[in-house]
Amino acid sequence: MVNADDLRKRAEKLRNLRRKKAGRQGKTQQPKRPQRRPRYRYGKRTDSGPTALRAFWSMHVEAMNWSGLGHAEYAAALGLSRHALRIWRDRL
Repeated sequence: MVNADDLRKRAEKLRNLRRKKAGRQGKTQQPKRPQRRPRYRYGKRTDSGPTALRAFWSMHVEAMNWSGLGHAEYAAALGLSRHALRIWRDRL
């Protein structure tokens, strides 16, 4: 037959065991947070630049290469900036 003292000790051991298990689970089984998307200062990426501007000058640089004209002659024929055409030619 089990006396009251043994029952009290057993109940205390069970309580301590539950606390230890809860403590271990909290340390090792924390749910992983999903990775946050980067937040940009101005709400969007600023390193891409205006796509339409890049497309405009790319078209002119390619047409200039196919025409066989120099950048100054091509710019004069179409009324474009020689300086801007030269910069975009070197960039692309």
